[in-house]
Amino acid sequence: MAVAIAAEFSLAQTTRADDGEPIILTRELPRSGLRINPGLLSLEMVSLYHHNRTDNHQDNGRVETTDFVLGQTLNYDTTGYYLHPNYLSLEMSFSGGAEERFSDTNGQDSTTVGPLYRWDVSATYLRTGEWPLTVFSRRDQNWIFRDFGAAIEAQTTETGLSLNHRIGKFDNTLSISHIESSQDGPEPEDDLRYTQDRISWSAFALLSQSQTLEMAYNYSRIDETNGVDFEYQQQDASATHRANFGERGGSRLTSSVRWSEYSGTSDVNRFRWSESLMLRHSRKFRTRYNYSFERLNLRDYTTDTHRASTGFSHSLYQSLTTDADIGIMRTDDSEGYQTTETFADIDWQYRKRVPMGRLGANLNLGWSRAESEGSGEIQVIDMVSSFTDPLPIVLPSNTSPSSIVLTDPSGLLYLPGVDYTVEDFGDRVELHRVIGGRIGSGQSVLIDYTQDSLPANVIETRRLGSGLRYDFDRGPLDGLGLFVRYSLQRQEIDSPDPGRVPFNEYDDYVYGADYRFLKEFTVGAEHQEHDSTVYPYNADRVYFRWIRNAAETTWSVNGTYTRIELIDDDNVLGLYTISARVDHRFSTRLSGSALVMWRDESNRRYGDNTGFEEQLELRWNYRQVDLYLQARAAQFRGDAQDTNFEFIRMGIRRYF
Repeated sequence: MAVAIAAEFSLAQTTRADDGEPIILTRELPRSGLRINPGLLSLEMVSLYHHNRTDNHQDNGRVETTDFVLGQTLNYDTTGYYLHPNYLSLEMSFSGGAEERFSDTNGQDSTTVGPLYRWDVSATYLRTGEWPLTVFSRRDQNWIFRDFGAAIEAQTTETGLSLNHRIGKFDNTLSISHIESSQDGPEPEDDLRYTQDRISWSAFALLSQSQTLEMAYNYSRIDETNGVDFEYQQQDASATHRANFGERGGSRLTSSVRWSEYSGTSDVNRFRWSESLMLRHSRKFRTRYNYSFERLNLRDYTTDTHRASTGFSHSLYQSLTTDADIGIMRTDDSEGYQTTETFADIDWQYRKRVPMGRLGANLNLGWSRAESEGSGEIQVIDMVSSFTDPLPIVLPSNTSPSSIVLTDPSGLLYLPGVDYTVEDFGDRVELHRVIGGRIGSGQSVLIDYTQDSLPANVIETRRLGSGLRYDFDRGPLDGLGLFVRYSLQRQEIDSPDPGRVPFNEYDDYVYGADYRFLKEFTVGAEHQEHDSTVYPYNADRVYFRWIRNAAETTWSVNGTYTRIELIDDDNVLGLYTISARVDHRFSTRLSGSALVMWRDESNRRYGDNTGFEEQLELRWNYRQVDLYLQARAAQFRGDAQDTNFEFIRMGIRRYF
């Protein structure tokens, strides 16, 4: 059977020519069966120390855990093939052994012995043929370090396959995988169990020199246990057609449809269709025409949204660019609530070489009129936002706090009280992230929430945004940048009960300077005055950066200071952050890196906290021996509790 397959594969490599052209025959594949290369054999010994302590100030309680782990593994890395490398190629890595763990939790000792194993295996069938198929399986064990938080032990096993094939003009890729992941931390709320079954298909076709078609389908089934059991399914399908036309293909028509479904704690179904036409009339002038329709189904709640707009872009020489758009949007939901919004925006961007530098300026004017009527709750799904320390995420006053759900873009559920907190102030709802949780500063999150019913209303909004920046690149002020920004929003509300309609007017001033010198240093400072009807504050920010790349060493230092005065809350927020990292190669055998982070936050309402974290990594190799060291210590001090985390891992690996 194998000989027949080999002969067939050999004939598949034969180039057949038309009449009158030479015929080139390839040599028949050697019938060598399975061949495994010698590979690398190694013995690895690892010792690990892990210590966590939490002191609760409210009940004077203490939770302290200590783990000491000794592990030994035998590792083997190799490659091979069956019949021929282009017929069935193999890549294999195996590790197997045992670990002994000595644990102490609040004085209670325990000793356990368990297996320690990893693998990474893949096989590719006909990698140069029309049906290359890759089957893989991998298992890995590693550690996750959250900023100023505990070290989390993670184990992930993934098995699947990937198939590529060309059918006509379509290049197709099909992937199927099963993932099992677990995370274990010092506290029960740190533990996570995650299982995912995933099917993914994508296709791309070059229909002609000016037309392309892309299609994709993804399905995932996820079981998550993170304090609560959470099971959900996700699937989406999309198709996008692009056609270029006109002089040199400068104009383009893009048509796309997308359908997605999420089923779990809430069933969400979405359909979106959009058309986008861009016409290039000259090198400096373009017009655009857009239409989209979106239907959102959430259980028995349905929303239909139509949006149409038209606009243009014009470039005057190389210094002034003008963009303008006008449009209309209509939203109807199954509760009888309707909103019709008309809008117009125009934006100017100016760039010019000036004495001793460059000048940049922008001006944006916007207007909208939204007329709403009907009754019923309003559902907001997958609103994208992010936490920027020390400020919270602010939601409208008619938000129902109990309806708020936060997830990451993949659908992983965050836990209130563990990863974030919610506070209702009446005129707004604030979300604060928990330091040491799974949400990092600046990380994007998806927010679902319900807004209470609103009375009929008409809101007219006027916006203005402007900015000016002068960068010096010559003369005694070389490297200095001066900037100022100003924006405002004005609203007029017509409603029988205007007090129930969210209302936000603001004036926002920002001015400051930054300075770059010696090609490595940047310092800057700015002052902001945000006079708002919802969340007014004054802020001062100072920062510096230093990045240096040398032959054997890379240095980086970042520091910020932020002071925010919350006007209505009679509260002052202060935040200092400093991080420094160095990567250095001491010799051809020894290299290492070090990282230090510090933060100090003051908050009259929620209390003060301080965090400090240090990390060190060293790696030394000599001939067939590798030595490595990884050490980490993190401390976090707050009004409610203090935490201390220490982690040391040392290992030696000998190759044979």
